[in-house]
Amino acid sequence: MNNFATLTECNDFCFSSACKDGDAVFIDPSTQDPVECNVALQNSCPTNYECTYDTLTTGYVCCGATDM
Repeated sequence: MNNFATLTECNDFCFSSACKDGDAVFIDPSTQDPVECNVALQNSCPTNYECTYDTLTTGYVCCGATDM
């Protein structure tokens, strides 16, 4: 049992675990999955997002402010 009202709320929380407060993970609109990135490659994330290590998944995801 968890405290999330919907699966979407749960996913939003877990997907953004790597991101700093106020930022969110970039979601691929076609798959609805977080965009994974390569920290060694420049521009592996969309504009206004940066490649960030996620300790929950032990991978890298694109994090950024959603209001830019």
